[in-house]
Amino acid sequence: MRLDVEGHEPVAYGVDEAGRGRRLSALPDEPTVVISTDRESFAVLAGGRRTPREGAVRIVGDVDLGHR
Repeated sequence: MRLDVEGHEPVAYGVDEAGRGRRLSALPDEPTVVISTDRESFAVLAGGRRTPREGAVRIVGDVDLGHR
């Protein structure tokens, strides 16, 4: 998964054989899913108190995985 938050360098995460997520040292050429958003919407999602405004989060690739 690649995460693109406006104003920050993209980061990527993978799931290892034990099912644990970890940050990757390099961005994959073809990530399974890419999530792009602005800073405010990322904070809203991370806080979990409400949903971000319509269209503020874009998911490309495996949409089901992106929603999880």
